[in-house]
Amino acid sequence: MRFFRKHDFNFSEQTSNSVCGSVSAADMPASESGIRIFTLIELLIVIAIIAALAAILLPALTTARNKAYQVKCLNNMRQIGLGFSQYITDYREYFPTSDASPHWTTKTAPYSQGKVPGSSAAWRKSVYICPADRHIPNCRRGTSDEDGVSEVRISYGYNVYLAQQRNSDGMTYEWPVRLSVITRPSENLLVLCSEFLRNNPSYSTEKELDTAGHWVAARTEGSSWHSPSKSNVLMVDGGVRPVPYLLLSDNTMQWRGDLPWNRWMKRDPISHSY
Repeated sequence: MRFFRKHDFNFSEQTSNSVCGSVSAADMPASESGIRIFTLIELLIVIAIIAALAAILLPALTTARNKAYQVKCLNNMRQIGLGFSQYITDYREYFPTSDASPHWTTKTAPYSQGKVPGSSAAWRKSVYICPADRHIPNCRRGTSDEDGVSEVRISYGYNVYLAQQRNSDGMTYEWPVRLSVITRPSENLLVLCSEFLRNNPSYSTEKELDTAGHWVAARTEGSSWHSPSKSNVLMVDGGVRPVPYLLLSDNTMQWRGDLPWNRWMKRDPISHSY
């Protein structure tokens, strides 16, 4: 009689397993294969953490974007100021007029950015467009769907009292205006970045605001795209500073001829602290 040894039996068992087929990791339960599966509670915790991080980071990213927009706007206005300065030098110290085409944008563009934009697409990329201007993406020409961005549909407004002859307002100074008339160039508004026509009763819908021309600035203009309380203002001397919206929109001071508008081009206009 033959007796089987223990290792002979184990060998037979191993052979049997090899013949029948061994169990793979894929066929084993997750707990035995070493794969970690998230439970529903753990998945919800991860989602909650991601949402919390987004809530913390998004305001910071928005703030950084708005700051970048403001810096770009200030750089645009400085370039526009250089364009005005060079234009005034070439044209015997006269400010450009803007009561008919070509307007002040077309007249100063060769100085401020090297050439006049030749299309709406080019105007959109020019120094005359503020990146924070929410109106520009929807700007259209009249009732058509044609892109409306042009020399008269931009983000910055030229002081209307320098740009256009105001006979109806009883203007008594020489027009076009000469630089020598401006006695306080560091306080006299030249160009304003504002939410155009927002307070003008002639325009009641967003579509009307998107199609109207906007290239000169007056007291009725809305506040800045960058701040509800201040607007970026380019002064005649080329400096750019934020000016309180209430000062820009005050009817009494504006009609009186106070700075920064200097409506009557006074030699000694009243100055206000900015």
